[in-house]
Amino acid sequence: MIDSDGKVYIIDFGVARSLGAREIVQEKKLIGTPANISPEQAKSEKVDTRSDIYSLGIIMFEMLTGKRPFDADNLDDYVDMHIHKKPLRPSEIMPQIPPFLEDIVLRCLKKDKNKRYENVTDILEDLHAHEEESQTYMPQTKSKKEWRSLFFIPVFLLVAVGIYLIIGKNKPVVPTDFAGGKIPLIVMFFENHTGDESLEEWRMGLCYLIIYDLQQSNLIKVLPSDGLFSILENLNLVDEKNYSSEDLNKVTMRGGANHLLYGHYTKADDVYRIDVVLKNGMMEDLAIRRFEGKGDITFFNTAGDITQWVKSQLKIESAEIAADSDKKIQDIFTDLPEALKLYIQGKQYARSALSIKDKVSLRDRYLLEGWAETILEDSYENAEKIYWDTCI
Repeated sequence: MIDSDGKVYIIDFGVARSLGAREIVQEKKLIGTPANISPEQAKSEKVDTRSDIYSLGIIMFEMLTGKRPFDADNLDDYVDMHIHKKPLRPSEIMPQIPPFLEDIVLRCLKKDKNKRYENVTDILEDLHAHEEESQTYMPQTKSKKEWRSLFFIPVFLLVAVGIYLIIGKNKPVVPTDFAGGKIPLIVMFFENHTGDESLEEWRMGLCYLIIYDLQQSNLIKVLPSDGLFSILENLNLVDEKNYSSEDLNKVTMRGGANHLLYGHYTKADDVYRIDVVLKNGMMEDLAIRRFEGKGDITFFNTAGDITQWVKSQLKIESAEIAADSDKKIQDIFTDLPEALKLYIQGKQYARSALSIKDKVSLRDRYLLEGWAETILEDSYENAEKIYWDTCI
């Protein structure tokens, strides 16, 4: 079930476990449906989301072939098969199954959970990457048997998307640390409705200010700016001036969040008007608010106001909001419009530089990657590793 806020509730999954709850171990007692349990469940070991991926692999195997990868008459045989037996390749049962689908299913069914997909969105990404390829497997004739084959690939993709919407919406995706009880949120680039091209930098500028302000929070997990840019780049939306509902939905799905903030700004004389919309995972409007102010400093002041407003709309207790980390954005970043503009340009230059890294010497490539890491990811650990690789 999905409530009005887009929050997903599992009504009956046979056996369910909260990843954030204290684990209760029932020694020598197998919990789960024998045909679908993961090897670690069969061995009464600790389970996590990768155990769900294994069970999903079994379901996908049966969807594609009409048969389970493992079938037994008793519990002991099921346990032995899940731990030791290698599944057949689905194409051995249904030869028309595309190799990419077979590879996806078999990766889900790896005995070693470290070799499986981390989450459902990784599966979805692989499926999206092969959508065009799947068309080559459509039969040209229309016998009854082939009509069944005609629909199995697109239906499989649709079901996978459905599984993502139901199961994966609130699981960590991009980035993988959407966890720990924080509310996942994506802040989009704003739309410039002023008609003035010289004010375009505030599209990213206001977005980044809000993201950096929210990154202080212990209550909200906001998608980092470079994670957002990567998603927009993959969806060919970086240069889009306006976003459709479909665009927003795709970004939310790719980002693995259940809330999204976007908006636009206009200007009359020296007064900026910033309209923001907070949406849930179903792309329904939860709240709409207008902020106003004079001069460019409006964007800096408004970022903090928007942060507080978002927290108040996410059903967070007032006491929790009051106790949450909330320094002024001017104190943790900058209050100079020109500095913010140069910062955004620097990030764009870093991305442009990375696009030619394969055309320079190996040493220069390492230096380039290390520099870009510090600018794009704020990851000095990665930058240091790249630097030392250069020196070896």
